[in-house]
Amino acid sequence: VKMREHVIEQLEEEIQAKQRLIYEQGHLIHILENENRVDESIECRVESVSIKSVQRDTMAITIYRRY
Repeated sequence: VKMREHVIEQLEEEIQAKQRLIYEQGHLIHILENENRVDESIECRVESVSIKSVQRDTMAITIYRRY
């Protein structure tokens, strides 16, 4: 029973970590969309974005621009 409770707790923690990542990715996309609108006036566009999960609740984000 203890082991089952421990596994359930771990799964709940992983779900919460993934929910935070999803929220942060959505927030990042919103920021990039707004930045892209501003950057159009200086002929700079966000070409692509790479998002990698580094650890359970950590992301590595790379933004590629074209001038």
